[in-house]
Amino acid sequence: MIALRDVSYLSRVKSLEYQFHAQRCYGTLGVNGAGKSTLLKLLSGQFPHKKVSGEMYLNQMNLLQMQTKERAKYIAMLSQSIHLNFPYLAEDILAMGRYALGLSNQQTKAAFDLIVELLHLEPILKKEYHKLSGGQKQRLQLARVIFQLIGDLDEENERWLLLDEHAAGLDIYRQYQSFEVLMSIKQRFNIGIIAIIHDINLAAKYADNLLLLDQGELAIAGNAEKVLLSGEFSNAFQSKVEYLSEKAIYLTHPNRSTMS
Repeated sequence: MIALRDVSYLSRVKSLEYQFHAQRCYGTLGVNGAGKSTLLKLLSGQFPHKKVSGEMYLNQMNLLQMQTKERAKYIAMLSQSIHLNFPYLAEDILAMGRYALGLSNQQTKAAFDLIVELLHLEPILKKEYHKLSGGQKQRLQLARVIFQLIGDLDEENERWLLLDEHAAGLDIYRQYQSFEVLMSIKQRFNIGIIAIIHDINLAAKYADNLLLLDQGELAIAGNAEKVLLSGEFSNAFQSKVEYLSEKAIYLTHPNRSTMS
């Protein structure tokens, strides 16, 4: 479990209080600048801990005092954009995921092969990274951070995957495929997932809980119906959400009077 206790960072997140439990997927929602990426960066240790107030714990481990190398064994983050200018092969990028575990290629081969199979990466493994499409790069980077967590095939120790819009560059089929993979590994490998998701129907389908951030504060959290049909959501996005039960989809109706 990750526990946040009155966590603040500058003015970007304010007094966050929440508990995240393993084997669950948390969809994080909010307009641009609401504090979503800042939350993930806080959890992954990307800010100076002296500027962070409050407490952050992974079970009994103080995340604010944890060294980067140790944290990488328990928490992996996929950022919005990753730029590489070296002519690595795709399989080399994927293999980088094992570095945090300190294991050899041979020791992680079974996990490597599993991830290649789950995300259908075999056709691109021998291609140079910079020649891949944007969607292929995104799938490969998702595979890398998954590999960072399950390279040793440990199914007991709790670990966490932080995803900053991982599905944004994927086509419709790959978006759903990526979430299906995430749902399977979170149960098998005791992984918790905190994902920034802009598609509310993807969020409703795959997230166990949704969190809405608004101006750095946690405005509301709960299941999809509670959050998406709330006044807090309407106010934050200047949109009304309608649920079509016969089709099990949510439709948004922007407030046009605020667009001028």
